[in-house]
Amino acid sequence: MKKIIIPGPYYTENIGDYGQLKVLLDGLRNEMDEPLKVINLTRHIDTDFDKEFDVCSIQNLEHENKELSLGRWFNGLNPNDNTDHLVRIRKEMETADLLIIPGPMLYDISFSFLRGPIPYYAIMTLLCKFFNVPMMIYGLSIFEHKTEIAKEVVRFIISNSQAVTVRELSSKNYLIKIGINEDMIKILPDPALGLTPLTNVELAKSFLIENEFDPRDKEIIIVSPRHFNWLWNEQESESFYALWTALCDRMIEHYSAHLIFVPQATYNVDTDITDDRVVNRRIYEKMKNKNSAFIIENRCTIEQLLGFYRISSFVVAMRRHALVFAASQETPFFALFPSGYPPVGDFADDVNIISVGCVIDDFNLNTIWERLHQAWLKRDRSKENIIKVTQDKRGQVKRYISIAKSLLYKQEIK
Repeated sequence: MKKIIIPGPYYTENIGDYGQLKVLLDGLRNEMDEPLKVINLTRHIDTDFDKEFDVCSIQNLEHENKELSLGRWFNGLNPNDNTDHLVRIRKEMETADLLIIPGPMLYDISFSFLRGPIPYYAIMTLLCKFFNVPMMIYGLSIFEHKTEIAKEVVRFIISNSQAVTVRELSSKNYLIKIGINEDMIKILPDPALGLTPLTNVELAKSFLIENEFDPRDKEIIIVSPRHFNWLWNEQESESFYALWTALCDRMIEHYSAHLIFVPQATYNVDTDITDDRVVNRRIYEKMKNKNSAFIIENRCTIEQLLGFYRISSFVVAMRRHALVFAASQETPFFALFPSGYPPVGDFADDVNIISVGCVIDDFNLNTIWERLHQAWLKRDRSKENIIKVTQDKRGQVKRYISIAKSLLYKQEIK
């Protein structure tokens, strides 16, 4: 039996991250001739998650919520803290064959001494050094950090990894900029592109029909807004909501379509703004054409969510993995993104020769609508290109599996 430890972001109920995890674990289990044990270090234990992905979750170093963390270091590192979870982590590390850090988490949204994701992964890197466990960076997207100390700690984490994979050229260029050896870095497609197009979409159709929203009489457009609360002030936030409300009403009126609000993230422990359903409701409530729109309130499985993307004609999204899921299901899309968060635009450019994205920093409705409308008119051509590109990239995604397997068996990475 081989054992992997994943100190991942999977407590955040982000279905895009789940998609990347599924591709990795399914790929490894299909390639291996022996059982694979996966330890998920997490903030919240979720038995449904453990069952869906066949993993064993144990408590990580985070506090249960932000309020409990105020004025404190990581859970277990303060005087009089319970340290049972530290003992469990140590025991699992002693017999681990590989530690994999998923890509979305090396941001400095929160960063101070023994607090925040970057210091957390620095501790995991130290444990790998102590216990001689190889480390892999899996599908990293990264951009400019706010402080020099954040850059230094990230450089420590990356340079001590045995394999570093990134999802776009901009991430590779940034790592080189902060001092990472270029030869260490491999650019590969988003791992979730390894998800294959569904052949049976009855689960998605029946769900909508049971909720009195019949998908059979009109074209379906999926929308996936995202509130970038750490980038925008109050006025920009209001402009975001006004823009999306107007866009949704226009799409319904101009295209005689049904709109489905699909949540990619449903986590709301510290703030409800990270729950897409809350954002979706606020947009929906201001719309004129509510009868032609539907909000999915459930926390979906990957198969359910892919079904919605498969039966849709078009996707308009600010969530990167909404675009990735659309591409995996061969559905054309249009990307909206702030300039302060480039991974969304990078992905849109990477899989489509047609311009299918727009920066929304000024929230100009007419400009954005014109770009969106042109993408809608060219959606058939866009679909053809997406099918061709994603088939190629799906093959490249297998490289993640071969790299992880090589590290598991202490073989040279080719």
